[in-house]
Amino acid sequence: MRYVIFILLILSSQISLSQSKQDYNWLFGRDKSVTPEQGGYIFDFNKKPVSIHKRDNGIGISASNASISDKDGNLIFYTNGCAILDSNSKIIANGYPIVDTVWMNFLNIDCKRGYPGGQNNLILKDNYNDSLYYLINKPRVFIEVNEEPTKPIWYSLIKHNPILDEVISISRNNVIYDSKNTLTNFLTALPHANGNDWWIIQPLEEDSVFVTFLLNEDGFTRHPDQNTHAFFNSWRSSAGGTAKFSPDGTKYALYTFADQLHIYDFDRETGKLSNHEKIFVFPDPDQDEVRFCSVEWSPNSRFIYTASSTELHQVDTWESDIQTDGIRLIAEWDGTNDPFSNTFYLMAQGPDCKIYMCSTSANNSYHVIKQPNKLGIACDFCQSCLPLPEAANFGSMPNFPRFRVDEEEKCDSTIELVLGLPVWYERKLTIYP
Repeated sequence: MRYVIFILLILSSQISLSQSKQDYNWLFGRDKSVTPEQGGYIFDFNKKPVSIHKRDNGIGISASNASISDKDGNLIFYTNGCAILDSNSKIIANGYPIVDTVWMNFLNIDCKRGYPGGQNNLILKDNYNDSLYYLINKPRVFIEVNEEPTKPIWYSLIKHNPILDEVISISRNNVIYDSKNTLTNFLTALPHANGNDWWIIQPLEEDSVFVTFLLNEDGFTRHPDQNTHAFFNSWRSSAGGTAKFSPDGTKYALYTFADQLHIYDFDRETGKLSNHEKIFVFPDPDQDEVRFCSVEWSPNSRFIYTASSTELHQVDTWESDIQTDGIRLIAEWDGTNDPFSNTFYLMAQGPDCKIYMCSTSANNSYHVIKQPNKLGIACDFCQSCLPLPEAANFGSMPNFPRFRVDEEEKCDSTIELVLGLPVWYERKLTIYP
């Protein structure tokens, strides 16, 4: 019996080791040259338990956040939406700036602090060339500051020489889609059914359209536009939420407070979205209320989580009538200030099967959904329970495509996380008038 258990443990370890680890390094924080009292930090999922420690990232990472590691979990490069840095925290050759400087200067955006947009950057591996990567970004481009900007989708081609540990940007500002109306945020990607190509989906604002692109060995190809079955408004929808594919690659979800939750089936062979369903997480959302929200899936692709500033909901997609039976309120913001309002904003599923959540502010802790595959409050959501080694920058979680879609295990539950004591704040009673 002991021999059988030993063999099973070995097989389990081998499965874990065989998983792709391209999302195993998460980078956050500020640039010490700008804020000497605070710096950067990293979540390293290669360690068991997860290593969360200070790191001089060489730049501030606020909002825009994307990184890529090799299949073994070695960090290659990362970006704050403005510059590209290698694993040694050095800006790579031809890696700055990667966005339009007219708008940056007009709004006094400092590249050392980071570029706006929580889901506007994405890094994809060229699976036909081991040394090439695509950094996709969505800048605002002004010819003159008093003109309406264009909001294109660009890409930079990045080359990595693993022998020399050298990363360079071969080209920048290559146009994938030239448009004035891409919806801020909502940039996401999923592997094609062949495992080599990538599907890229982006909704438009002031329209009811998804633009769809396929990235293969010949580059980017635009496929026919698809109906969103919803009209996304530039004021209410833009930057108001996020979109995510399910870990098994069969579904796509998009959520904002104004537009609520939209769920689609996805065909990885054709890139087509179908069977649209709109779910009202809030029965009658106030269209004048501004909330910054996000969406994320459980690793088993059953539950969708929606973070809506002060409420976290779980939506059970296995229910035959999701609207009636599938929506559960998991938690309301407990009033913690750490030191600012530690509300609910961006979520990202970790390689350790947990879901991490930040607020919109520079706080000292994150929230964690520890058991996202479990129904209702059994998902074990803890507020402000993950202490950070440095204060966070403006709300930021890394934006990754879905990895391990074709692997049996979508994440590694053997990676442990050491949590601190929750931060508590007593909210004083206020009486009006």
